[in-house]
Amino acid sequence: MKTASQERNPQPAAGDDGGLGGIHREWSMIVHRWVRVIHAIFLRLKTPMTPIKVLLYLKLFQNDVEPSVIADFICVPRQTMTSILDGMEKDGLIVRQEHPSDRRRKLVRFARKGSALAERALKEIRRHEAKAMEALTPEELAGMLASMRKFSEALECSVSAGAVKVEGAR
Repeated sequence: MKTASQERNPQPAAGDDGGLGGIHREWSMIVHRWVRVIHAIFLRLKTPMTPIKVLLYLKLFQNDVEPSVIADFICVPRQTMTSILDGMEKDGLIVRQEHPSDRRRKLVRFARKGSALAERALKEIRRHEAKAMEALTPEELAGMLASMRKFSEALECSVSAGAVKVEGAR
């Protein structure tokens, strides 16, 4: 019978010689652990993950943005984004306004409640990140960021130029 710790952090399969297969497994576990941690933070905010992602986009990149830009960034279909924004508007987190040059288009922006929630979410995430970063020396942190940036760029290129477009704010 496995312990709770073993369930959360499974060990490599028997026969793993530490080669490339082991690296892939370890990388998958690291990514999985990051996702679980972020999910736990979002659960503490008592708001579903997708609305928090929308609010964080508005906070970190661009307030007053078209729904399609947010949908592309958080990787949800545009038609799904509409229903997400409907719920967020109903909950008082965002408002949709007419585009200044095209009445058919809309812009998404914070409502006061959404801005406060985004600020709380960002503070909570940053607090945990800062605590985790204390485990690294400044040199280790700089090296980790450089390696992660290089890996992310190579991964995006590998998936294919143009097929997966991952960007910051437009």
